[in-house]
Amino acid sequence: HGVKIDADYFQVKFSVTYGKPITATALVDPAFTGAASISFLERLRDAVRAMLTGTRHRFVLVTPRPLDPNDILSSLVNTADGSIDCDALFRGKTPSSPTGRLRHLWSSKLGLDSESALVPILRHLKIDVWPHNLQRIVADLNARLEAAGLRPWPDARRGNPYPKLIQALCAEGRVWFTPSDI
Repeated sequence: HGVKIDADYFQVKFSVTYGKPITATALVDPAFTGAASISFLERLRDAVRAMLTGTRHRFVLVTPRPLDPNDILSSLVNTADGSIDCDALFRGKTPSSPTGRLRHLWSSKLGLDSESALVPILRHLKIDVWPHNLQRIVADLNARLEAAGLRPWPDARRGNPYPKLIQALCAEGRVWFTPSDI
């Protein structure tokens, strides 16, 4: 939406199959991320609350699992950038409307004082559905790394060295890099 983002943080929800689509209810169910007690949206709420004032972070859920086309969530996720359309979430004015029921569910599960308190949390969320398999994702990543003059991620290697490099450079407070810096 034309807003400068200081950092993206990713929750990758990889699944061996494409079988179970994502629903609005899943985002407040700890089982969705394999957790025992804290849901994805609760983690998002906590992360947003922990952000320093003035910083703009985005929290990205990356998954090969599709959005359930019969669930309200599919009508709220912007297909251009994966953001939640908060205007659409608040279109239904009555508590019994589909969006009214969802606002109530999410705000109550997150322990919020009001449904409007969802907006400052949800504006940091992006849901990125990648329908490709892992081999295709790695191939795309390698093409982009090579295009940027970086070494590709070897097929035989399980770990990727770039996230640790990015974290170290960000910890130094650096945001612009030349090829020789990397």
